[in-house]
Amino acid sequence: MKNNYTVKQRFQYWFDAMMAKGAVAMILLLAMLSLLVVVVGGTIIYLFNIAPEGADSPLGFTEGAWQSLMATLDSGTMGGDEGWDFRGIRLFATLGGIFVISTFIAVLSSAIEARLELLRKGRSTIIEQEHTLIIGWSPKVFYIINELVLANSNQKKPKIVVVSDNDKTMMEDEISNHCTDLKNTKIICRSANTTDIKDLMIVNPMAAKSVLILSNSNSDNPDAQVIKTILALTNQPNKGKDKMHIVAEMIDPKNKEVALMIGKNEVEVLLSGDVISSIMVQTCRQSGLSGVFTELLDFGGDEIYFKEEPSLINATFTQATMSYDTSALLGIVRMNGEILLNPPATTTLIEGDKLIAISADDDTIIKSSIVPIVQHEYIVNKPNAALQPEKILVLGWNKKGEMMVEKMDKYVAKNSIIDIVGLQTSAEYRIELLRANMQNMSINYNQADITDRDFLNSLDLPSYDHVFILSYANGMPPQDADALSLVCLLHIRNIAEKSGRNISVASEMLDANNRELAKITNAEDFIISENYISLLLSQISENKILNQIFSSLFSSEGSEINIKPASNYIITGKPMNFYTIMQSAHNKGEVAIGYKLASEKNNATLSYGIHLNPKKSNTITLSKEDSIIVLAEY
Repeated sequence: MKNNYTVKQRFQYWFDAMMAKGAVAMILLLAMLSLLVVVVGGTIIYLFNIAPEGADSPLGFTEGAWQSLMATLDSGTMGGDEGWDFRGIRLFATLGGIFVISTFIAVLSSAIEARLELLRKGRSTIIEQEHTLIIGWSPKVFYIINELVLANSNQKKPKIVVVSDNDKTMMEDEISNHCTDLKNTKIICRSANTTDIKDLMIVNPMAAKSVLILSNSNSDNPDAQVIKTILALTNQPNKGKDKMHIVAEMIDPKNKEVALMIGKNEVEVLLSGDVISSIMVQTCRQSGLSGVFTELLDFGGDEIYFKEEPSLINATFTQATMSYDTSALLGIVRMNGEILLNPPATTTLIEGDKLIAISADDDTIIKSSIVPIVQHEYIVNKPNAALQPEKILVLGWNKKGEMMVEKMDKYVAKNSIIDIVGLQTSAEYRIELLRANMQNMSINYNQADITDRDFLNSLDLPSYDHVFILSYANGMPPQDADALSLVCLLHIRNIAEKSGRNISVASEMLDANNRELAKITNAEDFIISENYISLLLSQISENKILNQIFSSLFSSEGSEINIKPASNYIITGKPMNFYTIMQSAHNKGEVAIGYKLASEKNNATLSYGIHLNPKKSNTITLSKEDSIIVLAEY
């Protein structure tokens, strides 16, 4: 059936369609209208031989069109015109010009306003290259930015792009408040749907040096969001052949295989809960270990780097460790990607091997010309104490607690006991499931308030080998959870002071700022969950192989970082160089990478006594209260 539309209706529809096309279409339409006015004016002047009064001859088409154009662009030019016929044409052109110019200004103003609104919302496309892209928003963003600023301080014009579904202005204000010293790093924020392929294109992910995907702790299913983001990144239509370097934070180990299947060799997955629970287990059983991890993970001191050293081919690993005065070797990376941490002393370096070293920077891993001097007369070979049943107290409870207990069972001797205290009634069912899988520990659970002094007095705290304060991270605001942990910690330290006995305490904090509030407690170990994950993500974003290194260090299998009494390795009270301590560690099948001074354990400015990667030729004197930091099997 044919529709009989009027000319007016058809024109209205055409005009509406033109308006819908936006500012560019409107400007072209106005330009055509202006041209029409000019042509019509010039044509009438030419056809009717119109000229200003007093002119010697009529104006031609070209001059008539020019005069019409001048009247269209500037209405003031017709003030001195003479002759009513000429004035009429100029008035026609002027009225048309007023309409065109006013409409043009309105369209242009609207377009600029729309563009500014787009910029405010963070929807404009970036064209940066070799930037670090952070996808998602959480408190970890600030830690990551601060670490990357340090890591990139020697780079030329480094850039960090942050994209999330939050408002761009809000993100910029929050970053400005939390990251006060950006040095030479440029921060760019964009707002987008982080699981939409087209939306992610505005941050140019294919040109990024590395991509970090953060887990949203406020989401009911954060891993699902991370997986969708990986899909969006790896299924871009213009992806090309270049491999992306994606580091994704996930919660549930069951989802890791899905992420790796999607991302293949482009994705490194960091299981935050698994990592933090591993750090908790190792730290609560070894006083001062959290400080070692912090020193190793942040970019403020020495970090892990990789160096190929052709001059050491055919040398043993032990010989290699003694060849560096200002770097500490941890192991070897074979050409096929195999990682050997603390390999047997006789392991020979072959062509293509890279040394895994702790050093100030990648260009400071320099083979020393110093001939190492080992003072053998100071070396002792005291065996490490055999594992004995332990009694462990956990105050507070959250989801990471289950993983922590499972991992703890792999470290302790038979007949060990772990007592758990929490407020949650629901925890009893989960803990009952844990009991069925324990090999070395028995579990007791008490429902109580960890800030109740009478209850804490009833526990006989000095009888425990280790006390751990676990944050109420689930179902409670972070500051409130940290406040409970701090109150509990204050009570424990007061009980220890009154009893005259030392109590080994490790505390989980959600906010690093609250560590400053806890200084009066003289507590040595704080596990800042968000901080550790942020440090790990930052490190892995700089070098993907570090994910395997740290996974091995945090695992109960193979070699890990340990803090052991100095008297197990040397005669204490004697001045000696660190080469001597290294040799003693080698005799035990271990690698010495630093030492811990008991006299500095409460001094934050001295890193709580942690001295990682000391200069080996320097002379030090360790007391029997001091410790050696080694890479060894526990």
